[in-house]
Amino acid sequence: MKLNERLKACLSPEDWKDVSFVSNFEFYYISEDFHVPSIISTFARKLSPHLDQNRTVRTWAHVEWGARDDIASKITSFEHLADEGVREMKVVSVCAYNERDICERLEEKLCTSHQFKMTDDEMKRSPIYLRK
Repeated sequence: MKLNERLKACLSPEDWKDVSFVSNFEFYYISEDFHVPSIISTFARKLSPHLDQNRTVRTWAHVEWGARDDIASKITSFEHLADEGVREMKVVSVCAYNERDICERLEEKLCTSHQFKMTDDEMKRSPIYLRK
């Protein structure tokens, strides 16, 4: 895994002990559907032991959904709730999407719930971010 190699190069062995990996399928397919309440609940449950110890938490999630009806609506709902939740928990979170898997309309909706858009080449502030 390229991510493991990059992280190990940047972190001390002591810091590496604090890194946890959880399969994205554990979140996004927990109820065999992209079920927003289940995803949010699982996310909060996984983070709470760390937050209870006042630890700094950063997450990187590769969001996957498979073939689903009305996925744009579900993702939009999820991302707005997630944005609110990570802000309340004071967590830094990256939601990663494969650009080939999202249409222009969904990309625009994602930019309303994310302060920044990062590609392989740049990172810039979203001009249409809608903070509730």
